Amino acid sequence: PSTTRREDRSLHETNPTPTKKMTKRVAVIAIWIENREVVAEVNRLLSDFQELMRGRMGVPFRDFGANLISLILEGNTDQLGALAGKLGMLPGVTAKTTYLTR
Repeated sequence: PSTTRREDRSLHETNPTPTKKMTKRVAVIAIWIENREVVAEVNRLLSDFQELMRGRMGVPFRDFGANLISLILEGNTDQLGALAGKLGMLPGVTAKTTYLTR
């Protein structure tokens, strides 16, 4: 059975052929949330990237009116950077990433 040109394109877009092997890295992302209105969006993003997560800890800082989430992740630099970048674009959210070296 043949596929139409549109189907071929959509298959390629969802399953791109890697041109080089991406090296996995371990990273820690600290997420500081001062805007409670974006908590649902933060959790949605974390759910979207759940395959990278190895650990998660959330700590409320009531005296500061904020929450801190720390993540331990394993993925390639593009994946880790995409998550940190999307988190950092949310209003009232700061995300800082540290990559572990061997």
